[in-house]
Amino acid sequence: KQEHTPSHSTSNHPSHKEAHSLDKQNEIEDNYKLTPMQEGMLFHAIHDSESLAYFVQMNYRLNSEISLDIMQKSLNELFLRYDILRTVFIYEGIQIPLQLVLKDRACEFEYKDIRDLKTEEKQQYILNYKKTDKERGFRLDQDVLMRVSLIQIDNNEYELIWSNHHIVMDGWCLSILNNDFFEIYNSLLHNKSLKLNSVTPYKEYVKWLDSIDKNTSLEYWKEYLTGYEEQALLPKLPEKGNEFVQQREHLELSKEVSAKFQKIASDNNVTANIILQSVWAIVLGKYSNKEDIVFGSVVSGRPSEVYGVESIVGLFINNVPVRIQFSQDLEFNTLIKRVQNSNLDSETHHYSSLAEIQAQSILKQNLIAHIIVFENFPITEKIESLDNDNERLNIQISGVDTFE
Repeated sequence: KQEHTPSHSTSNHPSHKEAHSLDKQNEIEDNYKLTPMQEGMLFHAIHDSESLAYFVQMNYRLNSEISLDIMQKSLNELFLRYDILRTVFIYEGIQIPLQLVLKDRACEFEYKDIRDLKTEEKQQYILNYKKTDKERGFRLDQDVLMRVSLIQIDNNEYELIWSNHHIVMDGWCLSILNNDFFEIYNSLLHNKSLKLNSVTPYKEYVKWLDSIDKNTSLEYWKEYLTGYEEQALLPKLPEKGNEFVQQREHLELSKEVSAKFQKIASDNNVTANIILQSVWAIVLGKYSNKEDIVFGSVVSGRPSEVYGVESIVGLFINNVPVRIQFSQDLEFNTLIKRVQNSNLDSETHHYSSLAEIQAQSILKQNLIAHIIVFENFPITEKIESLDNDNERLNIQISGVDTFE
């Protein structure tokens, strides 16, 4: 079967030759160091440039009449608003990697028209397009690190696809960007003044990180990990190679179990995350015959000391160890309160580099075998609710899906 070529497509992404001369084409607005998490992601990107690790893709369906010209202008306004979207990462020929903010950089936007395809072929086309987009990946020192694609499925029906490398932002930022995008689109569409709050550049967070007392935090982690000398491992099959393979296992709790779960949290004044961490430690302890467990946890890392931190677009998350010690005769409500207090004590030290934390442990890089991520920001609900806030656009948003 011959590959179908859409009847109409536009794209503004640079060729490989153009990408290599980006340094000549773009004036640099600013430069600064990477955060610890960014350094880790850059290391993995250099180590395995073909890996899908840290590739983020979000897509959803739009039911409305869309102006391509205004959409592209809105995306470029978004890039002007947030410096992290105009950022590239350089590392060759320099001692310390840097992120460069370019003064003027357009969003990479691509439009495809597949209205002439048969109904059953359209979804397959979208799936293939998303797969190809993932496989293309990102070159951190050259590419625009967020790109947007619009696929027209029918009259007034589109699939909008946002792709970015995780190094420029975390999941919290997706709803911020989408909200601002629709606000900008709405203002341009109706030729009205834009009413958005000013934003704090990501640089302010990097400067704050540079100002905190790292030695105190490293002393904290050294004491925190003292006496932990054997890694808690997951039961697993023998490794067949080091290739990264994305797989998903889905488990949904019933309403009854969820209600009991929430009641335990409420009655003991702890978060749902604390209960899951405690349960995980007990289960892992059973498998490894240990009562002293360490695993990695991803923390949000948005310090209140940085002005406007809740609305900054950038990468704030960090990976830190969680240590949970327990015994068979310890009551569960006592355990979760202990874990909660321990988490609160460690909060001010959540900004340390994982590599430096591991250096404080006798296990070094073997300290952590896996990580637990508790995501409590409802991306789907926030994105789908945007159509209620944009009634003048008469846009319906549905089918939000994310790949990370």
